Amino acid sequence: MATDMAIFLPHRPLAASLDMEDRIILWSLRTWLCCAHSGKSPRTALFHGLAPFGLEGWSRTVGPFMEAAIAAWPDPLRLHPIGCGCAISYDESLLLFCTETALLGARAPFDAVLKDMAGQAERDRLWGAARRLRTGETLNLREQSRP
Repeated sequence: MATDMAIFLPHRPLAASLDMEDRIILWSLRTWLCCAHSGKSPRTALFHGLAPFGLEGWSRTVGPFMEAAIAAWPDPLRLHPIGCGCAISYDESLLLFCTETALLGARAPFDAVLKDMAGQAERDRLWGAARRLRTGETLNLREQSRP
């Protein structure tokens, strides 16, 4: 998968080059942030945008993931506008990396990449939200990372 390597490359891929699931996740993250900034309901927009793919459940889990990401990030998140044809941003590649490692249950690489930018509590919250987004797993705020 190209996304997990993208965070280490100086040139990140175009959104169109991602697999369909990553493109849908990227669209969801961008939509959530756009709606949140404009005062619109992200959940409603996500529900209607994800319904054709049978992913209505993600409309409930993208919000907690993005809230956890905002809390964990040391600087404001930088996401490109929806439909932008440019390469994915560094923050977008990190967010996709978070969701991919969560899907795989790979906590060690997740912590290794994020340990210098987020504290343990923020990483735990982000991990739980990413697991819930990608696997439907119940959010467990008490989950701790493994050394």
